[in-house]
Amino acid sequence: MNEQHETRLSYYRERRNYLKNIQNTTDQDLNSQRQQPQQKSQDSGADGADGAEIRVAADALKLRDDQQDYIDLINKLQRHTQCNPSYCLRINRESKQVCRFGYPKEIVERTFVRDDSRGQLELVTARNDQYINPHSRLQLQGW
Repeated sequence: MNEQHETRLSYYRERRNYLKNIQNTTDQDLNSQRQQPQQKSQDSGADGADGAEIRVAADALKLRDDQQDYIDLINKLQRHTQCNPSYCLRINRESKQVCRFGYPKEIVERTFVRDDSRGQLELVTARNDQYINPHSRLQLQGW
């Protein structure tokens, strides 16, 4: 049991590092896209005859479109919208109706691993909305 526990913990640590690397890469890409328009506008000269302002506006618009696309996809496809008895509401041992998927989830600022009530490792992902499903931004937007 202890070896299995360590194996799972190692897996979650590797997964967390992988996700951090993806997030850092995404953040770096977004920051470089934000900085490039500023550099272009500074390099364009006073009259802006080379069309740098148009490129800056197009880059900023593309960045906003990507972010808005992501937000729209999350709200449309990754939200646990409503619980009902025919889908996810179940009666637990205390005779209370609970969502079988565990919604609403707790709001946490950072992803971490903990032991759940049964002694199993549980990956708790960072979230700012109680009803958003865990997902991968890269897969969601690439899909």
